[in-house]
Amino acid sequence: MKKSYIISMIAASLWSIIPAANASAYLNVNAGVGTQQFLDQNATFATTLNAGYEFNPYFALDGGYAMLVGTQYNGNQGNNVFMNVAAKGILRPARDLNLYGRIGGGLGSMNWTNSTNNNNSCNNEISAVGLIGVGLGYSITQNLELHLEDNAYIPLGIGSQSSGVVNLLLGGIQINF
Repeated sequence: MKKSYIISMIAASLWSIIPAANASAYLNVNAGVGTQQFLDQNATFATTLNAGYEFNPYFALDGGYAMLVGTQYNGNQGNNVFMNVAAKGILRPARDLNLYGRIGGGLGSMNWTNSTNNNNSCNNEISAVGLIGVGLGYSITQNLELHLEDNAYIPLGIGSQSSGVVNLLLGGIQINF
């Protein structure tokens, strides 16, 4: 009895990642605003690019690139760049509407230039980050979706933690292949 229960649990877990007949690759491009903990300014331009594979209507894996441009901290000008991999859970409450959540991790890089007292210096910090995101998608056609999403990149304590949590609020499109 216990053995058949374990086998059925493993089979159910594997079933969730087996490609379905409608499995597809996708490319997601977003732009919006972002904020960063410990900064002197409110919000600045942010953009993301994600590529992924939807194994079935409820589960996908994607990899992404995100950038928060032109942040300022104590007179320093900087940029944040993130490379991440995430699992994406998808709910479809209506035919053309989907809600999704992303959880994953990756690397974050914060680089900045300090130009005080005629002394220009460039610095760079790399840290491990966790990614938590939620989103809403609306299908215009079978191959094109509009997206609104909110992503948080959280320093994990490996590398620098001085950059703080970065939050991106984005809108964009997803092309399904």
